[in-house]
Amino acid sequence: MKYIAVMIMGVLLITISYLTFRYESSLLIGQFLTLFALYLFLAFQKKEFSLNEIITFGILFRLLLLLLTPNLSEDVYRFLWDGKLWWEGIDAYAFLPSEIAKENILKSRVIYSTQFTQLLQHLSTIKSIDFCYWRNT
Repeated sequence: MKYIAVMIMGVLLITISYLTFRYESSLLIGQFLTLFALYLFLAFQKKEFSLNEIITFGILFRLLLLLLTPNLSEDVYRFLWDGKLWWEGIDAYAFLPSEIAKENILKSRVIYSTQFTQLLQHLSTIKSIDFCYWRNT
């Protein structure tokens, strides 16, 4: 019975993480309540689990979520955007993202080897595309 509960928890984790969207509130609440009920069920049977089983289940649950793209929150994209701005030396709250995109304030700070840089310069003259941009810091 305990292994069936653990398998149901794994299936619920997968469905919450990969198949449920943030606007499906009632479904999310039901899934989380079911997960919590299974957790309570397993917590009262903790003497039936060995330490190795608990560690194995913990690792397996984490592996299920390893390649997950966050779908319940868009905050991760804001964090990535703020990190890119911070890396460029721009205050994240000084401009709107549309202003940064419109005025092309954000530039890439990639340092290449000299041969690769020469190749990019040559390609930019052929295609008239600015592959290279240097910013003196």
